[in-house]
Amino acid sequence: MMKRFMRMSAILALLIVLLPTLARAEGPYRAMPWHLVDIYWRLDPNIQSQTFQDLSMDVTIEGDPKASPPLYIAPLGLFWLGEAKAYAGLQTWLKHDSEGNRGPGIIFSRFGERRADKLKVAPGGVYESAGYEGDFISVRHGMPWSAGQYTAKLQSEPNPTAPDGDRWVSFQVCLKFENSCGKAGDLAFPNPKAALRDRMYSFVEIYDKLTDESQITPITVTFGPPKINGKIVPVMKATAIYRLDVPLRVRSFRTSEGGVKVIVGEKRPLAELPIIDGYRREQVLP
Repeated sequence: MMKRFMRMSAILALLIVLLPTLARAEGPYRAMPWHLVDIYWRLDPNIQSQTFQDLSMDVTIEGDPKASPPLYIAPLGLFWLGEAKAYAGLQTWLKHDSEGNRGPGIIFSRFGERRADKLKVAPGGVYESAGYEGDFISVRHGMPWSAGQYTAKLQSEPNPTAPDGDRWVSFQVCLKFENSCGKAGDLAFPNPKAALRDRMYSFVEIYDKLTDESQITPITVTFGPPKINGKIVPVMKATAIYRLDVPLRVRSFRTSEGGVKVIVGEKRPLAELPIIDGYRREQVLP
């Protein structure tokens, strides 16, 4: 009798520990947008002593982005220039002109700002200043991107000086091996002497028009490695992060060049990855 009681007590204690984790793992999915994966890059801390000129990343897209629900591929998905936080990438369903037309394009946004004099839109593009994601400003422009190899690049534009002594930073995406680029525009960043921090993110996101996870379309995206001032930056660590309230349909692998390949496709068993600090994580690099 005592052995049975002890066995039942042990099972109950195990359930008390595991049930919160199981509930998080099997709970309902969040509303859009869905970050299918975030790649966290921890970079050589010595970059924080370098004068910022440019930040770039090569990205290779395989598959048909147009067949997917609205897709956001962000090589420069989140970065810090001094205290200012921003992100930039490519979207398949972007409102990109003054007529409200939607289609493939590029986007560059900065948090913590709302003033329209802190942005310059490339000819034919549009901007947004809003507060639904916290205060932010954003420049957008149409670009007929699809499967292919691209370079996403942020570049400091010291002249002319932006308002309040800020500096302009431009964002463009170029088709590799061809003289073809699209520019979203420029955003003003405070403190012209500010350096990049030694961490950044890339991500793949679905942000609209999805009614069932089975609509997630197979696609492969290869990121990186990051380049600062034209040179590849040593990556101390790269981690793939998967949110608990989003379907687990991504596998991430290191590449021989020191980047990360993300394969979006079939549903992945939840038990493959541990939950650490509220997320599923797997280290990709080194």
